[in-house]
Amino acid sequence: MVYSSTNTGLIEVWHNNKLLLRRKGPNTYAQDKHYPYFKWGIYKWGWSYTVRPPAVKNRVLFFSDVRVAGPSGNYQSVYPERLPENAVPVKSPKIKQ
Repeated sequence: MVYSSTNTGLIEVWHNNKLLLRRKGPNTYAQDKHYPYFKWGIYKWGWSYTVRPPAVKNRVLFFSDVRVAGPSGNYQSVYPERLPENAVPVKSPKIKQ
């Protein structure tokens, strides 16, 4: 991501060395003093504020090899040199454009 409130903004999503999504243009508000930041986890508002208990009691979320580059970073700077020996390829998800 390149955060920007102008047309210089950029979002790219890569999976298994394949570009799935590329969007250019504004991706934050002009009045933001601090750009967005990542919070990793499961967001389930209803777990705390429901009249009755949720039907699903357990959820599992996995993250692996998350890499973030600085302002001068690019795809090459976050691409893993090799996959772990026990890595299992997964089918690329479909992303609505």
